Amino acid sequence: MSPEEELWIQQRCAQLIHEFGAFVDADVPTRVAELFTADGVLDRAGIVATGRAAIASSISRAAPGTVRVHLYSNLTVRVQSSDHAAGRCYYQAFTFDAAPDEQQPTTPMVLGRIEDTFVRTEQGWRISYRRQVRVATRGRAPSPHTGPTPERSS
Repeated sequence: MSPEEELWIQQRCAQLIHEFGAFVDADVPTRVAELFTADGVLDRAGIVATGRAAIASSISRAAPGTVRVHLYSNLTVRVQSSDHAAGRCYYQAFTFDAAPDEQQPTTPMVLGRIEDTFVRTEQGWRISYRRQVRVATRGRAPSPHTGPTPERSS
């Protein structure tokens, strides 16, 4: 594989990570689900949804009058082959009332880690497995799923 091909795969997989947050923020769970393979798995702090319909149903809709914002950092994508890659990043999720004149908390509602497995399909690159681990939640204790991450094979 050429360095250019590897870079293209890294960029496409990184784009999937950012699109996930953008579609959650835009309140379109069906678009979130389309980022996954047909049999994709979304594991959110131990709550697992398998398949696009289940993934779409597992994405909570924003309450009326609220705005959601997801920010990603420390994003890495490791290309394993021309058809497989793995990614990892940290995320912050914020929820605000839509009234922009009110003073609102600027601390994240959730701080966590994402681990993705990507595969190339006939439709392009998709997420086949996503594990979200909550590291901290505003007003709640951290997730019990914050321990060491087991290595996943593709």
